[in-house]
Amino acid sequence: MKATKIISACAVLVALASCSNDHVISQPGAEDTPIHIQANVGAVTTKAAYNLLESSFGNGDAINVYIGQNTSNTSTSSGGPYTSMVYSCAGSTFTPTNTQYFPANGNGIDVWGVYPKTVTESSTSQEFSIMNDQTDDDNYKASDLMFATELINKKKGDQISLVFAHQLSKIIVKLDQETGVNADLTNAVIKLTNVSTKVPLTKVDHTGILLGTASTNSQDIKDLTIGKYEANGTAAIVIPQSTTGMSFQVVLAGGGTYTAAIPSDPGNFAANTAYTYTLKLKANGITVTASIAAWTPGTGGNGDAILN
Repeated sequence: MKATKIISACAVLVALASCSNDHVISQPGAEDTPIHIQANVGAVTTKAAYNLLESSFGNGDAINVYIGQNTSNTSTSSGGPYTSMVYSCAGSTFTPTNTQYFPANGNGIDVWGVYPKTVTESSTSQEFSIMNDQTDDDNYKASDLMFATELINKKKGDQISLVFAHQLSKIIVKLDQETGVNADLTNAVIKLTNVSTKVPLTKVDHTGILLGTASTNSQDIKDLTIGKYEANGTAAIVIPQSTTGMSFQVVLAGGGTYTAAIPSDPGNFAANTAYTYTLKLKANGITVTASIAAWTPGTGGNGDAILN
């Protein structure tokens, strides 16, 4: 089961109290104030509740924070150079690898961030992969990609709140049964077939993350294990891509597999968009209905399936 807590499409607030450096980040002086990062960390739920990383970070979650001196001291970004620092969540506090300080010369700072910490600033392409089995929390979190828009010319004493937005797509799957069908759904495994698990990030900088096209290489096309049945549904992160050729599979622990083609509408997974699919088991197959959830609006459809 996945403990459901990360940052959400438009929700996580990360407050940096202060920071210091002469070029980018300086050594502490008597007048300097160290950076303190706070996050809104809510109660831990389950990944099955499909809100992991929806509104806050959890213990051990780490982000890359980029801090640069605003040399023009204006509302225009200086564009770097930036010092990157990993901040890790512990309770309601984010702790940096090394304490940071505001510039001693009085200039403000420009701040932006990325999640997970493995993603770094780069003007050249880097690859990002989702896990093809997202049953547990760690694999789900490792698959989520987020960016916090740059905050410009923040001064000592200003509240600095980084708001992270999801860059990929999310699918939420719920199971239901029509009257008269009494399949044992305990530990049933839900999968989505023919999913591209890799995408190039053609640029990562203070202006945002630019996604390339999802890989079509055969070694990157895999069956995605979304998770095991939970009454409230289970979820997975997917790369924006065409849904052509994808099918849902429900593998019952007691034997038997239901399959259902994914609805042809919308036809593509879009960035920062969540799709909820309800798979209703029937005597002769599955009916699939789709609707929009959480992140940004999408569209849905219907489809039928057969028990193999």
